[in-house]
Amino acid sequence: MDKKGITSGFLMAIIISLLIIGFLALGFSTNWRFFREETELDNNLAIIKDHCSLVCLAKLKSEFCTRERNVIIKGKETPEKETCYSLSTSQKYSGTVKKCPGIDCTGVDPSTGGSDPGTGGGSGTGSGTGSGAGTNIYVNMFSEKRDLETLKFLLNYLKDHAVGDRTCSCGTRCDDYAEYLIKYIEYLKTDQTVTDSVREKTGSSLDPLLVLSVIMQESSCIAHPLDDDSLGDNYLGLMQINSNACDSGVFLNKFKGITSRTLSCSRSNSALFDPEYAIFRGVYFINNKASYPNCDQVSGFEYTHPYEKYTPLSHILRKYVGCGDYHSDYVEKVSFRYLELDNIYQSCKDGKCGS
Repeated sequence: MDKKGITSGFLMAIIISLLIIGFLALGFSTNWRFFREETELDNNLAIIKDHCSLVCLAKLKSEFCTRERNVIIKGKETPEKETCYSLSTSQKYSGTVKKCPGIDCTGVDPSTGGSDPGTGGGSGTGSGTGSGAGTNIYVNMFSEKRDLETLKFLLNYLKDHAVGDRTCSCGTRCDDYAEYLIKYIEYLKTDQTVTDSVREKTGSSLDPLLVLSVIMQESSCIAHPLDDDSLGDNYLGLMQINSNACDSGVFLNKFKGITSRTLSCSRSNSALFDPEYAIFRGVYFINNKASYPNCDQVSGFEYTHPYEKYTPLSHILRKYVGCGDYHSDYVEKVSFRYLELDNIYQSCKDGKCGS
């Protein structure tokens, strides 16, 4: 150490102090953004992805094909504006925003806009407001008959891979679940006890992937979950159906006629704990909800998210979970999962799910 000069330790302390001051200045000037997850101001692709998915689900052609928006990456807007369609076909963004199987934007000019089918009176059968009214898109958005073997691959894949915030804990019965989904949706199509009014609204053509998305949301495919709500009612089984709706005077006998199995709706040993009966009953439960008034026609009910008004799918999911001020994100979660399940299903066709 040189007693007449500055020590090396003192110089090091000065350097460290300056670095700390600089670090603090950078942190305060950027609001510590480099320590936080990206926000909407930093990167809005996640928000755009969600919006485009819902627009696709609603089959809002003009919204998907022509509505332009600014894309923000790392806090900076890109120079060009994008539509959901341009993002889905862009090599740069296609991994984020998916193509929409129900919308063809060919020849649509963003400057002139497009038209959304079903606005007002609807197209096809049925009536009402909202895009796609009468097109039955809630029962099978993709208009594809699901293959049993592919569905088995999918369910086994979902045991270890979450979609949204849910896996499908079907254990050794994944193949059984797939068979039940196909079997009872096919049975529903030919069931002469389904009223004409319900058949007209649904086509009695539920998509197994939609039912699966509901099952994953309700129970993660666990056959015996029991949820006691504040009213004292029990919601049971794979699809968390209220114990009071276990039979409704019809379904136990109908199920026995199909399977020769005798079950009961006793509270301690409810048929709803049986996976086959739960799926059978749940398929009818979803289908029959089509004949109920939409929740926005119920006194005192208001949608918590505007997109819930868009489609029959949104209406049926809201009616399934109930027209009350709870489960505000239910429709969103089940809808997004339904879209993603179809993407994974397509990859399962060659036995390599998720690839």
